[in-house]
Amino acid sequence: MSHGPQITQSAFKYFFGMTFQDVEDKYYSVGIDTEPIIRPPSYVTTKSQRTPRFHPWTEEENTRIFSLEDRGFTLPPPDIDDGSDNDDMDIDDDEEEHLSLDDRLSVLWRQFLQDLMMKCPNPKGRNESYCRLTILERSKVNEDVYMNKALSEIFNACQWKYAKTDDIERAFNYYWPVKTHQLPHKSQGYRQCRWYQDWKRLMDEVNGASATIMRKEIWKRFKKLLWVPVGTSDKIWVSKGNGVGFERLPRGSEGAAPQIYTWFDPLW
Repeated sequence: MSHGPQITQSAFKYFFGMTFQDVEDKYYSVGIDTEPIIRPPSYVTTKSQRTPRFHPWTEEENTRIFSLEDRGFTLPPPDIDDGSDNDDMDIDDDEEEHLSLDDRLSVLWRQFLQDLMMKCPNPKGRNESYCRLTILERSKVNEDVYMNKALSEIFNACQWKYAKTDDIERAFNYYWPVKTHQLPHKSQGYRQCRWYQDWKRLMDEVNGASATIMRKEIWKRFKKLLWVPVGTSDKIWVSKGNGVGFERLPRGSEGAAPQIYTWFDPLW
């Protein structure tokens, strides 16, 4: 039941530049420490774009890639809504809440693959990019990109290192954290990624057993990727020069570049 004057979703987005869900994700996110809403006067914020919502480009991208429901795992029933404000809802932000568990996980995985490339870093102070992919190409990223050994087709420059299972598992734990994980508010990139916000929300909805099996199923796909970024607890990508054990590409070049773990000797 609603009380008092209200503002529609579309009007709210027009005046404030974000949806109700965006505000909730920014200041009241589940499992993510948020920065203070009131900042010191001298604090200058840097605008960060939220990653675009994944949309399938092919029929294959509409298919399920997980089958947990066949094993008895389901989502809890959704909260009851009287539907009085449905006409004003942002469908893109709300539609995933009504998907089945397998469909929701499938979208999350594909959103993750896209979001990583959307957040690939750029050199500081230069109008250049470490990533060769255009914004349109990044919006079409799928597992094929992470199975491509020709890194020169993806990056203008990068640093690579042969992966150990511990390296890949550590990256996985940063990207797909456990149910009780809390992200520090000084993190870079995570809070602007839809996959991460949606994953945190999903982890909050399900019980411990479901959370564990979901992570196991995603891990099975994650560890098959031929390369993944070197993430940390507060950064999706690490980009610096002369990383210990890393080799920079193109060979003979110098300077900072995004670091990745690989299972192969890359082509350039």
